[in-house]
Amino acid sequence: MAYLNPAIKLLFNKGFAFLKALIPSSIPLPGLTCSTYADTAIGASITSKTLFTTGSKGIFKITYYAVVTRAATTSSSVTAAFGFTDDSGAQTTAATASPTNTLGNFVQGDITVELAAGADLTFATTYASSGATSMQHSLYIAVQRLA
Repeated sequence: MAYLNPAIKLLFNKGFAFLKALIPSSIPLPGLTCSTYADTAIGASITSKTLFTTGSKGIFKITYYAVVTRAATTSSSVTAAFGFTDDSGAQTTAATASPTNTLGNFVQGDITVELAAGADLTFATTYASSGATSMQHSLYIAVQRLA
């Protein structure tokens, strides 16, 4: 590829990496993933964990996916709840449902939230299982800044 200017060639080849260096990591650009969480073979509730702390106010999308990797003998459930602070104060929202107690069943979804400057985005799960064999599941979460 021919470039009219050597500076343009350098800029193109560096992939605009210098722009990212100019922006503090606490201020993610819209469309960029801010945080991820992944865990497998989970067989218990997860106590509150911080997914992300924002440096500036913004709109964020939480994408979640939970899948049963071992069904319980009798019954099971797992639900996720997300905590955050928006313009009105502390909020809590939950994932839509629990996957049914069948190997491979899953739930997935997106939740859009506004985070105040300096706010933590947290999550926790509530797990229940009954029978000789306990349920296990995998959980994946990604947080993306929208605006």
